[in-house]
Amino acid sequence: MGRYSHTPERRRWLTPELIGLGVLVASTAATVVVATAVGGDRAATGDPASPSARPSATDPSDGAGAGATDGVVDAGDVCAERSQLRVAAVDAVAPVLEELADDACVTLDVTVVSGAEGAVLLEAGTVDAWIPDSREYALAASAEQAVAAPSTAWSPVVMVAEPATAGAIAAAGAEAGTPLAWGVLARDGGTVGGLPVELPDARSAVTMSLAGLLSAATQAATGDQYLGLAAAAGALATTTEVADADVAGPVPPGIVRVMEQRDVTAETGVVLVTADGAPVLEHPWIGDTGLPGAVALLEALASPEGSAARAAAGLVDPGVATVALGAGGAGGVDGAGGAGGAGGADGSRGTVEVPALPSAGEAVLRPAFALGGEGNLPGNSLTVLDVSGSMGRTTQDGGTTLIQTVTQAFATLVHTLNPITRVGLWEFSFDMEPGVHHRELVPIAETGENLDALIAGATQAQVVGDAGTALNSTTVDAVRAVREAWDPERTNLVLLFTDGRDEDAPGALSLEEAVAALSSELDPDRPVALMMFGMGEADTAAMQQLVDANGGDGGVYSATSTAQLLGAFTQVVGDTLLFP
Repeated sequence: MGRYSHTPERRRWLTPELIGLGVLVASTAATVVVATAVGGDRAATGDPASPSARPSATDPSDGAGAGATDGVVDAGDVCAERSQLRVAAVDAVAPVLEELADDACVTLDVTVVSGAEGAVLLEAGTVDAWIPDSREYALAASAEQAVAAPSTAWSPVVMVAEPATAGAIAAAGAEAGTPLAWGVLARDGGTVGGLPVELPDARSAVTMSLAGLLSAATQAATGDQYLGLAAAAGALATTTEVADADVAGPVPPGIVRVMEQRDVTAETGVVLVTADGAPVLEHPWIGDTGLPGAVALLEALASPEGSAARAAAGLVDPGVATVALGAGGAGGVDGAGGAGGAGGADGSRGTVEVPALPSAGEAVLRPAFALGGEGNLPGNSLTVLDVSGSMGRTTQDGGTTLIQTVTQAFATLVHTLNPITRVGLWEFSFDMEPGVHHRELVPIAETGENLDALIAGATQAQVVGDAGTALNSTTVDAVRAVREAWDPERTNLVLLFTDGRDEDAPGALSLEEAVAALSSELDPDRPVALMMFGMGEADTAAMQQLVDANGGDGGVYSATSTAQLLGAFTQVVGDTLLFP
């Protein structure tokens, strides 16, 4: 195979229908591009796959408390005393801290971590602070800190292509008279003008940042939060993964790679200039900012020396209005720290200033984290699908039936769940068996074991002629089933999808009887959240009564289209299956 041979792995299970979800929501963004080449290699700073303590002048086993001073100052030391500080930090920021610590009179012990590892160390008291991959990851510590914690550095995210592909993108953009913008990924179903897009690991901060950006952009254009989430989910579902070890390697022809600019080298390819700006990964300081060592190090980060240390690591100062695309690597695009000239579509070296696009805020953080998958708690859940006759009707946006809409949304979002999340699947109508209104399609088990069965069960679900809807009885049965299988280490919940209202029939519970049953069986020691999704003419008022009777832990979500339902499902994952 040649140098550019490329066999991508699909990020998520796909069907042509699922791929189509990415283009259901049109974004206002257009196509294509000015391009600049980059150079300069970034030295490796540690293995982000697992925590690894860096050498430190401080022995963390000496019993010194957080913020303590070691009291040992050599004759040439300008510091009257030194504060001790233990920090878990992402590999991008760790060398910045180490560069600044000595002059800040801080004896620093840095542990390089990735993902949510730092949250575990922080909670255990092993470290005094955690600097995660992004604000989305900071949710693993707390939502409050994820939003409010000060940033230590920003890392621009860019699109990269090999020179010939970049030139073709530029030519197409010039012909159409439209500049490249990130919204094209939502508009074109996760592609750039039809060119496939690859991302780092599905759980990477880059993926989460992109999810938040696409969601916020589409929501701003449509005024609909669910459509924004659907656009992000649909776009991400069609991308492919590039292995961490290959991220900085050459981008194959005909592919666009989304990655951190600090990882781009001269070998990687050409940075495509996105007219709407560059999303940035924010690296917040999670922990007590009042510790003496923290105060000193945060002051150093805010100094000119802090800016220089960030630039050397391929990062930018937090809060900047613009970032320079094409200035990847430690030495700048010309390899000597210079900014270079204006970049051209022919791949010439240079930089172009574009707006910095930080996190869109609290409303987007949780669903973006959910779409990335890393933040999902190991849930214990049961999904219940209405297969009564009316689910065979087409949706308001046309093209698919209601049951197809539900199963497509389920199949797309189930891939975002933690593989140790337990999920089961039921279908229901009326009297599917004598006196029983539901049928178990897949028993509750971890998705790492039953993912294929869940997808097959959902996609093969068929409406049952003109069968009625035993909504009340099935709701009670589903809550009971999850409570019987209740797990104290997991989020326990029922997700029920229906398009109608309960149809009274012999043997089925009335609304009053179902409300009474749910209320009488409430168990504060074994709570079960009830999430009900209403499509079409669903009786959302009755559904709300059922949720309230179950203790109010849950909600009712109404959707009128495939995209809205996908967005609502994404919102539920963000609201219920994340770290608190």
